[in-house]
Amino acid sequence: MGNNDIALMAHLMRRAGFGATRDELEARAAKGYEETVEELLNPEAQEPTDRIEMMRYHPWTWRPGTLPGMGAAEWMRDLLNTKRPLEEKMALFWHQVFATGVSKVDHYDDVMDMIVKFRKYGLSNYRDLLLEMAKDPAMIYWLDNCDNHATAVNENWGRELLELFSMGVGNYTEVDVRECSRAFTGWTIKPKLPRGPIGRFDWFFEFREEDHDDSEKTFLGETGNFDGEDIIDIICQQPATAGFICRHLYSFFVADEAQVPAWGVTPPRDEAAIDLMVDTFILLNPEAQEPTDRIEMMRYHPWTWRPGTLPGMGAAEWMRDLLNTKRPLEEKMALFWHQVFATGVSKVDHYDDVMDMIVKFRKYGLSNYRDLLLEMAKDPAMIYWLDNCDNHATAVNENWGRELLELFSMGVGNYTEVDVRECSRAFTGWTIKPKLPRGPIGRFDWFFEFREEDHDDSEKTFLGETGNFDGEDIIDIICQQPATAGFICRHLYSFFVADEAQVPAWGVTPPRDEAAIDLMVDTFIESGYDIRSVLRVMFNSDFFKEARFARLKSPTEVVVGTLRMVGGSTQFPAPGIGDLSRQPNYMGQDLLNPPSVEGWHTGAEWINSGSLMRRVNFAAELVGDTNNPGVQSMVSRLHAQDARTPEQLVDGCLDLLGPLEVTPESRTELIEFAAERGEFKWDTPEAQTASSERIGELLQLIVSLREFQYA
Repeated sequence: MGNNDIALMAHLMRRAGFGATRDELEARAAKGYEETVEELLNPEAQEPTDRIEMMRYHPWTWRPGTLPGMGAAEWMRDLLNTKRPLEEKMALFWHQVFATGVSKVDHYDDVMDMIVKFRKYGLSNYRDLLLEMAKDPAMIYWLDNCDNHATAVNENWGRELLELFSMGVGNYTEVDVRECSRAFTGWTIKPKLPRGPIGRFDWFFEFREEDHDDSEKTFLGETGNFDGEDIIDIICQQPATAGFICRHLYSFFVADEAQVPAWGVTPPRDEAAIDLMVDTFILLNPEAQEPTDRIEMMRYHPWTWRPGTLPGMGAAEWMRDLLNTKRPLEEKMALFWHQVFATGVSKVDHYDDVMDMIVKFRKYGLSNYRDLLLEMAKDPAMIYWLDNCDNHATAVNENWGRELLELFSMGVGNYTEVDVRECSRAFTGWTIKPKLPRGPIGRFDWFFEFREEDHDDSEKTFLGETGNFDGEDIIDIICQQPATAGFICRHLYSFFVADEAQVPAWGVTPPRDEAAIDLMVDTFIESGYDIRSVLRVMFNSDFFKEARFARLKSPTEVVVGTLRMVGGSTQFPAPGIGDLSRQPNYMGQDLLNPPSVEGWHTGAEWINSGSLMRRVNFAAELVGDTNNPGVQSMVSRLHAQDARTPEQLVDGCLDLLGPLEVTPESRTELIEFAAERGEFKWDTPEAQTASSERIGELLQLIVSLREFQYA
C-alpha cells in the first residue's frame, strides 16, 4: 500500500466526509478507491445514528427552543458519530443550498426535520428533493409561502426557487417569478398555533385547494393550469438547472468557486468538469430533459390511440419516442424491461394498455426494482397476459406466479414447485376491471382491482418463510433473495455490456464475467434494489469501458440508431412513422409483441440470412442518401479535413460511423473500392457532388460489414 493510495483516500474522505483516522484510511485503501466510493454512495448498508438515543441522554434537544445553543447539538452528535459520512456531508451541502434558519423559523425541530430529509433524498433524485423542499414546513415559513394566496400572491418562495435553488439569475424573467409563485398558492402549513412553553408545535404541509390559483399560467415558455409540481417538472427540464446544481457540487466537493451571486458573470473555473457532471446529471436523471409529447402523436396520427383496427400501427407511438427522445437512457431502459417483462398484443389484444406498460418502464425503470415489480404485478396487460384474472382463491392459476419466479426475478433452480403454488395463492384476487368485450376501435381501458372476497388469505409458506402473505409480501421476500440480485444484474450485463447465453441456459451456464456480476450484485443489494445505482457502477467500470462491440445490436437498436445517426426521417410530424415502426419486426423484433413470455432470444440468434439482409439493406439505403442531414454532416467533416486519398476517406468514414474497427482484410477491400475512381476532389461544386456520392457508396459498403452489427 503506497503513500499515494493513502493520500488519495485521505483526499476522498476529507471531501466526501469529514476526514478519517489513519487506521480507517489504511482499511479503506486496502479495500480500494472505487469500492470505497460505492460504499459512500450507498449509505443504507451502514447503520444510521440513533436519534432516540440523543433524546434519552439529552432530552432538551427534543424541544431546544427554551435552551438557545442546543438546537444544533443533535446534528453535531450525528456529524461526529456517523458511519455514513457522505450522507451527512450531503446534508451539509443541501443545507447550504436550501439555506433555512431558526432565526426566523424559530422551530429547531422542524429545521432538523429538513436535515433528515436531506439525508433521505440528498443522494437520490434532485426532482424528488426539490418537491420535498417545496412542501417542507420550515421552508414554507422561512420564505413566506404560508402567506402566498390566490388573491394575494407572495413571490418570496417562487423567486428563491428560481434564483437560489435551481436555475440561477439570468435564466428566467420577472413574469416567470410571478407565474411560478401563483402555482404554489395554497401550499401552506398546519397548524398555525402560537409558540408553546417548550417551543413550537409540530408543523405539517397542507394544500388548501380553495386558496390555490388554478387558472392558466405561462412559465418558461410553457402554458397550462400549472400547480407547484408541474413547475418543478419544468424547472428540472431546463439545462440551466443541471449546470447550476453541478456547479454547486463542484464548489462544495472539488474547488472553491466564485460566490453564487456572481455566477451569472463569472464562468466556472473548470468548464470541462462541469460539462461532464452535467452530462451525467442528465443521463442518469432523465427528468432533467423534456419528455416527448404523447398527445402530439395522437394529434397528427390519431389512429395510434386505438390502433386495434389498424394492424401494425401499435408500436408507432413508441418508435416516434425512441427516435425523438431527449432521455436516451430512460428509453433504453424501457426497451430493456420490455425484454424482461415480455408482454405482447398477440394475446392481450390491447395496444393502449401494453403501451401504458412502456410508460411505467420509463417511470420506474431507473429507480427501485421492488417498486417496478409491484407495478408489474398490478399491471392490467400483465395480469391478462399471464392469466392472473383467472387466479381465484378456489381455483388457483399458477401462470403469473411461475413466470414471476422463473423469468422476472430469480430464475430456474432457485425455488420449488411448492413455492410456485404458494406464490400464486398470494396473488389470488389481483385482477382487472372492467371485463368488457372488445369495442369497435379496440378494447376499453383496463384497471387493476383487488377483490378481497376472491383472495386466499390463509397461511402460506414461501421460500422458507410462513405467514398470511399477500402479493406484496411475496415481492418483498423475492427481493431479499440473493438469486434475484444475480438474475437482474445478469440481465443488465447482457443488455448493456456483452451478450450472455440465453436465459433458459443460465442455470447451467456461468456468467461470462462473474466478477462484474458480483460487483453489480453488491451494489444492487447495498442500494436497496436501486437500478440507477447499479447502472452508475456498471457504466463507470472497466469491464463496461472495455466491452466495445461485444453485443450484437437488437433490430430496434439497428433501426433507431441508424435513423438517429442520419437524421431527416425522424422529423415530426413526418409521414411514414407506421412503416418505420414495422422495420424492427422485419428483422425479428416485433415491438410490443414478443414471441413469448420469455421475450426474444438475443445475441447471435438475432441473425439469420433473412434478418441480416434486412439489416444491411435498411442501413445502406439510409447512409447512401446524401440528402439526409446526418450524412451531409459526415461529408462536410471529411471535406473540412481535406480527405482526398482512399485511405483517408476509409479511415474517416470508419471513424464517423463508430468509430469502427474492422479487420485488416476488410479495410484493404474498402480502400480498393474507394480507389477505383481515383482521389476524392473538393475543388469545384461538381467535384464535391461526385465525392459526396462516392462517400455515400463507401458508407453503404461499411454498414454491410459484420462490425456494424455490433454495439
